Amino acid sequence: MPGDTALDRFVAALNDDPSADEDLVSLLRGRESVSRWPTEVFAAEAAASPKAIQYFSWVAVATGIGMAIAAFGTGIGQGNGVRGACEGIARNPDASGKILTALILGLAMIESLAIYALVIELILLYANPFLKFMGLGA
Repeated sequence: MPGDTALDRFVAALNDDPSADEDLVSLLRGRESVSRWPTEVFAAEAAASPKAIQYFSWVAVATGIGMAIAAFGTGIGQGNGVRGACEGIARNPDASGKILTALILGLAMIESLAIYALVIELILLYANPFLKFMGLGA
């Protein structure tokens, strides 16, 4: 029965208010228009050209390979660092505090290389500076 739901009472209150936005009232009155609204909005977007799709596909593949290489390299470097620290502590247990400090600092430096690679790859994916040279950007 109309007027029983909270939405119907809200629409009735908006109808009584002379300053209510007419678009909001018509949107709330016609519930079927709410489900059509996103498709109307997204239908206005322009389709990407095949050249742009191919370019972004290759950028995605290249950044994936680049991150894999960066992760592999930093994993090898961290493994070598931990191995060296363990060997140093095994040879001289009294210097474990200094070795541990140097190890943590070194691991942070090595990990920062992977983070730098990730930042560069995110820039290439989302804010690519080479788009204007490819004729794909503004």
